Parts: sequence; C-alpha cells; structure tokens
Amino acid sequence: MTVIEIRPYRNGWKVFEAPGVEPVFPSEVQAINYASNRASFRSGEIRVLDSNGNVTRTVRFSDTMGSVAVPQKRLTRRLGAGRSAREAARSSSPAQE
Repeated sequence: MTVIEIRPYRNGWKVFEAPGVEPVFPSEVQAINYASNRASFRSGEIRVLDSNGNVTRTVRFSDTMGSVAVPQKRLTRRLGAGRSAREAARSSSPAQE
C-alpha cells in the first residue's frame, strides 16, 4: 500500500512520497493534485496533516480506480458582511407588496 503525506512546510505544502521525493507547492490544493496524479494506478491513500502531525483529511485510492477522486473545496464568492447571493438578489430587486 502506498501512503503519500502532505504537510505544511515554511511557505507551502510538502508532499512526502518517498525518500528524496519531497516537492513543495504554494497551495494545499496543488499538493493534493500532485499526489493524486502520482497515486494513479496504485492502491493506498493520501494523508493531509496539520502542523502538529495530526491527520486532517484522508483520500483513499485503489488500483482499480485508475485515478483518485479528490473532493474539491466549495468556493463561494463573498458578497460583503456575510450576505448570500440570494439575499443580495432580494435586496437589489424592487420590493413586492
């Protein structure tokens, strides 16, 4: 079983795949994408660790998958002071009476 660990490192994220194979990426998402590409056609898991060494996320993969399905973080656009898109649309349309 292959285990790839991703840890915070200075100004980025370091991917520990094997001794001597430890690239550093500026963002966690880039590190996870790199690890998932390296993990293709193998079985094992990707472990994302925090600065204390605790596992914060695990992505499992198997040799039957062919590729890793990495859960994407939901990105939302901030519309100021915690307003949702629906609230912004309501306030911009004329009041209905």
